[in-house]
Amino acid sequence: MKKTLTTIITVFVVGCALAPSVFAQTQAELEAQYESLLHQVIAALQTQIAQLQGGSTMSLGGDFVLPIDTTCGIRYSGDESIMAVQQELQNQGYTITKVDGKIGPETRAAVSAFQSAVGALKVDGLIGAETRALLSRYSVACVGEPGVSVADTSLVLPTVGVCRLDYVGVDDAAAIQQELQNQGYTITKVDGKIGPETRAAVSAFQTDLGMTADGVISEDLRKALARRSVICTADTPDTEVGTPSSPEPVPTTPSEPTGSNAVIQKTNIIAGVRTTTAGIPDDTAVFTYLISFNHDGVLYVPTNPDTAFAIDVMKSSGTSVSVAGVDSIISSAQKVLRADGTSYFQVENGDTMSLRTSIQPGAGSYYAKLGRLSYTTENAITVVNPAMINYGFDDVTWKSETVTLLN
Repeated sequence: MKKTLTTIITVFVVGCALAPSVFAQTQAELEAQYESLLHQVIAALQTQIAQLQGGSTMSLGGDFVLPIDTTCGIRYSGDESIMAVQQELQNQGYTITKVDGKIGPETRAAVSAFQSAVGALKVDGLIGAETRALLSRYSVACVGEPGVSVADTSLVLPTVGVCRLDYVGVDDAAAIQQELQNQGYTITKVDGKIGPETRAAVSAFQTDLGMTADGVISEDLRKALARRSVICTADTPDTEVGTPSSPEPVPTTPSEPTGSNAVIQKTNIIAGVRTTTAGIPDDTAVFTYLISFNHDGVLYVPTNPDTAFAIDVMKSSGTSVSVAGVDSIISSAQKVLRADGTSYFQVENGDTMSLRTSIQPGAGSYYAKLGRLSYTTENAITVVNPAMINYGFDDVTWKSETVTLLN
């Protein structure tokens, strides 16, 4: 590896040294050759790094390469590189004529168009954390799509982002069950057996996506499940890269300690309208609470969303919405399985969690409030019926933005 990197760097240096001596060429031609050589060096370095890490990659302007036996991958992992953002916007069909790492009017227009299409909280052309996370969620590419290839060698770009694909679309019953459970569908036991409960969960998932609800695990079903499995951590409110974030509002009537003393701390609240693959808004409002934990010892949070938390959806008038939604919970914490088939997240200090509800209440404007998160400080692995603590949240800090549904 060291020898290969040395060779690449040597070639790059020699190329740069020789360029000025080619006096017959114009300055523009020299600059074009220099940029081309620089991209080749970057691609070669990425490939060398990738061979050590495993996963998937896309060379600048090239095919998106998936490792063999993988169906889907994530092209953009949410990093702050402007070139990576421009490349992904271009991949998704937005007008970027040159991937140059410069934020100009064209890039801002493309960002604004993307934000508008996916229902971002703010359509302002800024490349902040929310926009990068949303861009990642729409960057999933699968086998059979243009520009996607498969290779025997696993490749991956350096890990500089905050997003990853939790399920890569493999035809594995246990992996499918686990992802359905992660997304809030009823799977009481991940056992790799396709029975009535699993088929019912698949049908419910198909119904939510507007697919034919036949309970059949097809390739299209696996790809759709993969597209909704993007996990992003460390999301922060959307501000331009390099711009200081605004201070968090101070709640006036907190029900729990806030700031550095709070057990559960807000990272971000994302409220939006789910869109189709064509970028057309549908009739589903999605509210996501990204939280982190600050505590000594270990907490145990149920992996069952209904048991773990409650997100209350309200009309803009302040009245509660009674329509049931689909809840899901994802965490960086280790998952532990009990003998009775139930499971808990074993949450340690610094772990993160994503709490999400998707609801179809009809046309109107809506916002969400995080009502509770339930956990126990008892050892859920050994205690049969651990005592649960219902952590409450104040409405000031934990109220989401308002979203509007048209149907």
